[in-house]
Amino acid sequence: MRTTHEKARVFYLQAVEDIDAPTPAEIAAGTELTDQVPVDGLNVNGSSNNASQAMLGDSFVAEQVGTWSRGLTLTFTRESDDDVARDLFVYGEEGFLVISRFKAGPVDGERVEVYPVEAHEPLDLPSAENEYSKYEVQLAVTRKPAIRAEVTAS
Repeated sequence: MRTTHEKARVFYLQAVEDIDAPTPAEIAAGTELTDQVPVDGLNVNGSSNNASQAMLGDSFVAEQVGTWSRGLTLTFTRESDDDVARDLFVYGEEGFLVISRFKAGPVDGERVEVYPVEAHEPLDLPSAENEYSKYEVQLAVTRKPAIRAEVTAS
């Protein structure tokens, strides 16, 4: 089944025991940020690197899969009363960002992405005509993420 942005959900968790198998209770104990993230506000970027080695006597340069990484930037709309995301992300704060692309849950068996992260301070974005005020938060992915995690009831 294909998915669209209307089905994406974003959660921030303080703790996850097993990032490959977060529980519905762990996700429910976190903070859902979906309602503050505009359509273009979830940016998962990264790099995929190859290792190559040219050999004497051969004009072909062989490559093998090398290192890879992920980075996250979240854009939020600024809230005047209770700006949950702005209060949540403080420089150096560590936690877990969970992305669900299918809006099913969190339910047992749902596929999610779990990123161990450390936050930067929110950065206000330039104002624009006919748009809400926004800010972004860059998140450093601190170790290998679980990009194929499955919610597992314990």
